[in-house]
Amino acid sequence: MNILFLAPLFLAGAAAILIPVIVHLTHRDRKEAVEFPSLMFLSRIPYRTVRRQKIRHWLLFAMRSLAVLLLVFAFSRPLLDTNEARSFSLAGARDVVILLDNSYSMSYSDRWARAKSAASDVIAELGRDDRASLVTFASEAVVTTQQSSERAALRAALDSATTSFGSTNYAPALNLAEQVLLDSDRPNLEVVLISDFQKSGWDPGIGVTLPEGTNLRWVNVGGGDVDNAAVVGVVVERERRAGIERAKVIVRLADYSTAKQKRKVTLLLNGTERQQRDATLAPGAIEVVTFEPFTIPGKNTRVTVRLDEDQLQADNEFHLVLDTEEPVRVLVIDRSGSDDPSLYVRRALSIGQNPVYELARKGVSGVRVADLENASLVVLNDVPFPAGRIGRRLERFVRAGGGLFAVLGRRTADIQWPPTLAHLPRPSGGVIDRSLGEGATLSSLDYTHPVFDVFRGPRSGDFSLARFFSYRRLAGLDSAQVLARFDDGGVALASANAGKGTVMLWTSGLDNIWSDFVLQPVFVPFIHRLADFIVNYEPPRRYFTVGQVLDVSHFPAVHAGAVSSNDEIPADIGGGELVVQPPGGRRYVVTLQGGNHTVPLEYPGFYQLRLAGDSRDVVMVAANPAIEESDPAAVDPEEMAAVLKAGAVADRSVAVQQALSPDERERRQGLWWYLTGALLLLLVAETAVSNRISLKRLSGRKK
Repeated sequence: MNILFLAPLFLAGAAAILIPVIVHLTHRDRKEAVEFPSLMFLSRIPYRTVRRQKIRHWLLFAMRSLAVLLLVFAFSRPLLDTNEARSFSLAGARDVVILLDNSYSMSYSDRWARAKSAASDVIAELGRDDRASLVTFASEAVVTTQQSSERAALRAALDSATTSFGSTNYAPALNLAEQVLLDSDRPNLEVVLISDFQKSGWDPGIGVTLPEGTNLRWVNVGGGDVDNAAVVGVVVERERRAGIERAKVIVRLADYSTAKQKRKVTLLLNGTERQQRDATLAPGAIEVVTFEPFTIPGKNTRVTVRLDEDQLQADNEFHLVLDTEEPVRVLVIDRSGSDDPSLYVRRALSIGQNPVYELARKGVSGVRVADLENASLVVLNDVPFPAGRIGRRLERFVRAGGGLFAVLGRRTADIQWPPTLAHLPRPSGGVIDRSLGEGATLSSLDYTHPVFDVFRGPRSGDFSLARFFSYRRLAGLDSAQVLARFDDGGVALASANAGKGTVMLWTSGLDNIWSDFVLQPVFVPFIHRLADFIVNYEPPRRYFTVGQVLDVSHFPAVHAGAVSSNDEIPADIGGGELVVQPPGGRRYVVTLQGGNHTVPLEYPGFYQLRLAGDSRDVVMVAANPAIEESDPAAVDPEEMAAVLKAGAVADRSVAVQQALSPDERERRQGLWWYLTGALLLLLVAETAVSNRISLKRLSGRKK
């Protein structure tokens, strides 16, 4: 056993032990004065004597010397440096991780108050050697206090905790708890999970296992009857008439209460109430409310759908931003005549709403350069590539980013591509006739491609019903991507890039002569997806979910309405600063040159974005809480406990004493407290002995 001192300089104070020595050697007893008559008649005789002092009260001297040594040792902070002492100092000590759910469902009724009260009780239960950390979690987990035994710090962190607008996700919080406990040097581990146990946030395949022997406690503040309804979705249908764009808002409401109720739904434009509807909601049902169409006032129209108040306000509003959109202009070039070979294509595109397609049809001999100026998509329907001036202009149009859709029908035996487009596929080998029998079918589709990805699910469109009686073979597919094939392996649809533009080729006619594809229900959505992909159309996304991160690297992309949470940084980014005004908060600046170009969406409402120094060109986006958080369905805590303990990590062979610093070991041993106590007792005894000696001496003198 070794004795260490954390403040060894105080040992120099041991020199103070000389004080009792000096006191005992220099102290002289006082004699009683004896009065004599006058000595004037006596002669003075010189007399010399030497008196040697000696210590007579050894007990008193020893007690005083020991008191000085105890005081010196106490200030030197001694500790016993033995494995047994160090292990004993942590016997029964705990590491506790408090997981406090602060998702927005916790703001329902008094759940948050009860959750904080439960966390406060856990802190009050901490022993002297226990440590705890407080973790608040919603969609992400935040450690508000690291492992600490200071109750004041833990209570301060708890007092400052508030609910958020995030949705429940147990995985980040439990992952943090697992890491904290794996690194713990305490023999006893505990996790306290305080939540309303929202089922939407639980994944049984979470992949988190707590160390073996971990005590998992939970406090469920949910349950009981719920009185809540939520706006769970908004759909906007647009229509354009005579150049005026109108919008119809369709709202979906969900009722999570236990009784039928009547609610009011209000539509606000730019903060002003415009329409109101009454809705009767049945428990567990979805109700659809449709507002009357209205003219979109202009850019950055703030739309809010508001449900009247209940005990959970966060899901009673839904925000989005509307802008007037320019239509996508399509130029259809075909052969003029009494029939209309582009009838089905034009009708399919004319009923599109998102986006709105504005169509113009021209005969192959009637196309003018001006027709290409404002077009975004050109359809060559069973006609060759134009020659001369129109061909050169169309070539520049495609290479500059325009879209081209070439339909190879009865009259398109060949296409003479210009030199810069010579890499594109071309018809070869004449027509494949499948009119005898049932015809060809589409048997191979690339469902990973944007044209077909929406048809991947069941009952989303059946291409196998269409019959193709004739189609053309394609050659020169080296630079192209084949997206669809017939049952005999022939190419039905191919895509290739030309400069910045996209060219797609369809090898069968889009009429009802070579196939019945135009008569199938899947034809219209297919044409819409095809056109959207060719013109690179992205529907304007002007509302997001709280917790997402908005990429603002390219502010012009935001201006164009192509706001996305995963936009790439274009090459034409200039730099500068973006001023962000979040809902109800202080504005801040995002630097657009270097660094992280993101805006976190932490609160529901409208975010205003503008370039610094430009107060005119403003873009707004909206954020809404996650709708799944409104559902009160709960997970059984016992189920969670079973998953978290299955395959638990084995006991950790951690030498507790090796992890503790000398300062912490000294504080836990507290030897200076014992030394101070002994000092006080010694001083009391010294006082008693000293008084007894004084009384004995006094009584002897009186005799």
